[in-house]
Amino acid sequence: MHTANAESTAARIHRAYDKGWWSGLQSLVKRNRVALTVLAALAILLLGYSAKALLASTPDYMLVIDSGSTGTRLYAYTWRERRGKLPLLEAVSIRAARHKLPRRAAGDRRAYERLETEPGLDHYVDDPQGLQQRALHPLLEWAEAVVPRQQWRQTPLFLFGTAGLRKLAPEAQERLMTHIQGALADSAFRFEPSWARVISGVDEGIFGWIALNYLTGHLAPHPLTAPKSPLTDEAVAAAADQLSSSGSASRVRAAEHGLETVGALDLGGSSLEVSFVPSERPAADAEVNVTIMGVQYSLYTYVHHHYGLNDAFDRSVTLLLTRPSHFGGSEAVQQGQPLRFGLGNSGGSPGGLGIAAQRHRAGPGRQVLEAAGPEWISDPDLPALHHPCLFEGYDKSYRRMDYNGVAPDPPVVRLLGRPDWDACAKLAAAVVNASAPCSKPPCALGTPQLATSNKFYALTGFFVVYHFFGLQPSAGLAELENAARQFCATPWPVINATRGREIHVDRYCFRVPYVTKLLREGLGVPESQIQIGSGREGWTLGAALAEGSRVGVGQGIDISKSQAGIQGWGWGLGRSLGWLIWICAAAFSAVWLGLLLYTTSWQTCSPGRLLNRKTYDSSPLSSPTLASAASVNVPIAAKVYHGGAPIPSGGYPAGLLLANGPSRALSMPSDVDC
Repeated sequence: MHTANAESTAARIHRAYDKGWWSGLQSLVKRNRVALTVLAALAILLLGYSAKALLASTPDYMLVIDSGSTGTRLYAYTWRERRGKLPLLEAVSIRAARHKLPRRAAGDRRAYERLETEPGLDHYVDDPQGLQQRALHPLLEWAEAVVPRQQWRQTPLFLFGTAGLRKLAPEAQERLMTHIQGALADSAFRFEPSWARVISGVDEGIFGWIALNYLTGHLAPHPLTAPKSPLTDEAVAAAADQLSSSGSASRVRAAEHGLETVGALDLGGSSLEVSFVPSERPAADAEVNVTIMGVQYSLYTYVHHHYGLNDAFDRSVTLLLTRPSHFGGSEAVQQGQPLRFGLGNSGGSPGGLGIAAQRHRAGPGRQVLEAAGPEWISDPDLPALHHPCLFEGYDKSYRRMDYNGVAPDPPVVRLLGRPDWDACAKLAAAVVNASAPCSKPPCALGTPQLATSNKFYALTGFFVVYHFFGLQPSAGLAELENAARQFCATPWPVINATRGREIHVDRYCFRVPYVTKLLREGLGVPESQIQIGSGREGWTLGAALAEGSRVGVGQGIDISKSQAGIQGWGWGLGRSLGWLIWICAAAFSAVWLGLLLYTTSWQTCSPGRLLNRKTYDSSPLSSPTLASAASVNVPIAAKVYHGGAPIPSGGYPAGLLLANGPSRALSMPSDVDC
């Protein structure tokens, strides 16, 4: 009776065991635990690699707003860290969110692709609502469309005011900046009040130099600790002399490492910025030390105010008003109207303006007639002036620039085209005034010129002129002049019908001789050392690199943002998902380890009491001794579970073993040695 009950219980145990999916899984894991452990380790490594790849593929962002005189432009850059290299910054195309582009003025065609609202912010000094709604909101709305929402709170937003804001009176400038800071603080992005400020022309020159040398690969990716080449005794002595006289080690570092950089000639609408590392030490007021990735560069940066494209054209009009016959102009200026020239002080550059600029300037200028553009209307009652750099049949009004709040007299003139290439070149040469003296020759545009063997890139305005005529940057100045001669021989009605919608299309016949005179004679740099830029080297890229490094972009810093007294914070998409993957990998490892330990220790063994299947499989079950025995005690722990039922502490009866056979009798969770 006892044996029958035992057999019935054992049968139920075996059936439950055979049909249980969990028991089957346990058996599978135990038989393949080595292979599965290797697979789990590979899976964890794969998850870690995926997290790293995700972090690398999800960039950070930088937003830079350029507040100029004619408009406000926003530039978005992606930022990716690279091991042992400078971060990779790439401009986001405005087509990335085409549906969010602000509506431009009809026919607005430019050499640069840029996101812009018009007019400049200086028009909103007393209109904070218009500033936010019409000038800034369209730009920020586009930025919200291109920057992932999860990264808004960690994306820095900078605004730099250039010539358009520099010309404002101090009180008006302060009032406008307060409105700007309030509007940007209400945005979705990371912003601090000090990140909106007016920068000098020197700052623009430095940012432009950084952008240029970054794109051309001339910036060291990390601090240099060893010289690239051995120094001669003379070089070491010269460096030591400079160190003792200057108190700065920057010159020694430059000499030690032989860093080769390129110079920047950045031609804007109002000014010309020249920045390079000179062969000789500049004056203290012209030297700027710039540190990038732990490497210090000693720059010479000079701003030639009123040498920008727009100011230069305005100065040509002023010259014609004062000396019309000298340049083949007209005597048609109304008599009895005195010409007033506001020649107030101009700051922002070492030594002030060159003599030529002080002689001819008509005001602080990038203030141009923005709204009218090429659609100016002729007024027969205005003083008429024939301009040798304008097209045959050209007849339009022109508003002259005012300086420091002083308007010229007459403020508006009527320009009539009388094309004469030689007279135009003579007028452009007078505007450049390359022979202007300076305090310490050799001179360039009335300022001391430092010697350098650097290659120079002619940027911005130079590129715009080349781009207008469809020329590659490799084209020479002679090729540019030939293209301009053919273009300027075309009557104005034809030009107006074919290209009249392009910005300042009427000024390129002056711009070509002007830029060629600047490059050949004014700047004192051999033409063989000058390369026209590609249009990618905008100063905002340099600002993004310099300011982004300063505020910790790409370094995984804790981000906080205060808006209206409310503290907010957030993680970036890439970092949060990266951490999530690592957490999942750790959780997976813990679960797998627990499962492995749990299944392998399912059957425990008491010390000295081992169950060896091979021993029992080889037992002669037909032996008379075993067959006649009343029972066989299997030495296993009393607490072991078999198919969900406890095994009797005294073992199974012999009849159970004989009835089920040796393989069935020992077909329990310890199919392996325990």
